[in-house]
Amino acid sequence: MSCIGLDVETTGIDWSDSLRTVQFGCGELAVVLDAASPLHRYAAAEVLSRADVWFTAHNAAFDIGHLHRAGLIDYRELWSRTVDTIILLRLLHPGDAWSRPAHGLKAATEQWCGQGASSADAKDALKALWRENKWRKESDGWKNTPVDAEPYILYGAADVFDGSLLCATLLPLAAELIGGAVIAREHRVQMLCHGMTLRGLRVDVEAAAQDAEATAELVEVLRADIADQFGLENPNSGKQLTAWFAARGVELPDTKADTIKALDLDGEAAELRDMLLKLRATSKEGATYLRKLSSASTDSDGITRLHPSIGALNARTGRFSITGPSMQNFPPSLRKYVLAEPGHVLVDADFSAVEVRLAAALAGDEALAGVFRRGEDPYLVVAGAIWGVNESTPPDLRKMRRSASKPVLLGHIYGRGPNSLAKSLGIEKNEAKALQSKMNELFPTLPAYVARARHSTAAGLTATRLPSGRVVQVHPREQYTASVNSTVQGAGRDLLVDALLALDDLGYGERVWLPIHDEWIVQVPEEEAEKACADLSRVMTTELRGVPITADAEVIGSHWRKA
Repeated sequence: MSCIGLDVETTGIDWSDSLRTVQFGCGELAVVLDAASPLHRYAAAEVLSRADVWFTAHNAAFDIGHLHRAGLIDYRELWSRTVDTIILLRLLHPGDAWSRPAHGLKAATEQWCGQGASSADAKDALKALWRENKWRKESDGWKNTPVDAEPYILYGAADVFDGSLLCATLLPLAAELIGGAVIAREHRVQMLCHGMTLRGLRVDVEAAAQDAEATAELVEVLRADIADQFGLENPNSGKQLTAWFAARGVELPDTKADTIKALDLDGEAAELRDMLLKLRATSKEGATYLRKLSSASTDSDGITRLHPSIGALNARTGRFSITGPSMQNFPPSLRKYVLAEPGHVLVDADFSAVEVRLAAALAGDEALAGVFRRGEDPYLVVAGAIWGVNESTPPDLRKMRRSASKPVLLGHIYGRGPNSLAKSLGIEKNEAKALQSKMNELFPTLPAYVARARHSTAAGLTATRLPSGRVVQVHPREQYTASVNSTVQGAGRDLLVDALLALDDLGYGERVWLPIHDEWIVQVPEEEAEKACADLSRVMTTELRGVPITADAEVIGSHWRKA
């Protein structure tokens, strides 16, 4: 199959930026169209609408999104006839937890096509034009360069030359090594994720702006208090922090939050630690999230929305990633500002203990699989085997032991060492070893699975094909930490994908709101909430190699919160 290269240039990379040019091309011929010209827009729309023409773009969501918003073509229609070369790259070389794969257009063309990328020289010429005009920021260059300037036209043409060449190289290779069904599936998934971005998330911008202002004031108060009480003029300075703690006999290996939080401190050192962590958390809420919420753009219907980018293959395991902002790490205290559309509610369903279920299936551990077939709680089973927890155990102790069993069971699944387990539970190494011996008796097949995965990676078998047909990679240097984790995380992601495609088949494609970790959130009219709960539970309930995978749905209301 041959594809025409497709690319757009815009006034910038923010959601509010607009379309400037549309490029088509392949081989040595390219056409650059001015989006401000009615005649050129008509020509672009005519080409895009041809049902017999396939296109290729690199990071197609960017190009398709601008073409959709400019009214030139519906995004679903264009996705159905587009090959995204970044999807092909991420399927062929997802990353191995050690080396950085070449997923950029220029680097990928050079690596896979055996020749220099046209876009490299074209970008250099464009930057020279920016320097001549004293446009020091790229955003100024993209916005101000005349669309008929030769370097600008050549730059647009170069991208479609490289894109079409890269597609011609990668597509047959991916079809042979990965399979056409996987390629088609991942394009459909990215199309559905792109729809979530385009629809956006409604924001209570006024309330968020008020909170942003109050948070900024609190940050200044905390900084002043730290300066007054501890003499630290700049609490963000690693050098000042290291010197302050060293003067009190505390050596800091680094100034990361986890490092500081783990220190056994007392007196003023503990006071500073607590105030510093509060300052960092408050600053992050204000700078990363509240600022983004309060500056969200107003859409054409007059409603203010966030439009975060959702990547279906950005992580090396394929786990969904969300940026602009990171919705997976969104502070629970700020979720109240993210709302369903008027008259709608959010419905959520989360896989239950999915990592443990997947490990049981992939390892073929019948003892662990039996726990799920009997409908038992795996963490309570572990707590019972280790600490004798049962139905007569006091509720508070039962809850505490169940919580403590999580790192024990997950450590057993991922081959965690006794030192790490001891540190996690606050116990001695010999106690951790005793716990691991009990786990080996309880679920005996898992250790062999972990060892086999590590030995295979060390021997050079660095790629593992998942049940979906997709591949995950692990570098031999990362065999101890990533061999099993990559497979389990990758398989978990593919279960989410199965559910997404099933939701689309049921007509929920335009109602899916967000993926968060192991859950899907959909947005439906209030009167359809019960039906959506039933549908969501059904599509997320399945099995893998005889191990049941379950999920329960719940209505979470008119604003985002934890179900």
